[in-house]
Amino acid sequence: MKKILLIYLLFIVVSCNFLKDGIEIEISNNSKVPLKNLKFSTSENKEVLTFKELKSGEKINEFLSMKDNKTDGSFSLEFTNQKGEIKKLTAGYYSNGKPLDNKIIFMIQNDTTLIKIN
Repeated sequence: MKKILLIYLLFIVVSCNFLKDGIEIEISNNSKVPLKNLKFSTSENKEVLTFKELKSGEKINEFLSMKDNKTDGSFSLEFTNQKGEIKKLTAGYYSNGKPLDNKIIFMIQNDTTLIKIN
């Protein structure tokens, strides 16, 4: 009986994402131009990752802490392209301040951005 209760408790903890306090991100610049002023954040803007520049062919791997997030929301990536245009992408979802996924991958191309969520 104790074993069943332990398994049940472990299932609750894992399924409610109590072990996660953030999300991994990967941003790959597969375009031919550098990207400037990159900003990755939650819709609550409690924690923000910023990067001054991501050159063509470069990749960023980081972890966004979400310890201060409390509500439901999504993630966004904002950057400035070579023409000075600000691009904003929204991806993923979190509930009660906890991410539903482990990692978001942004693959920025010349004319589009591919997003993969693990």
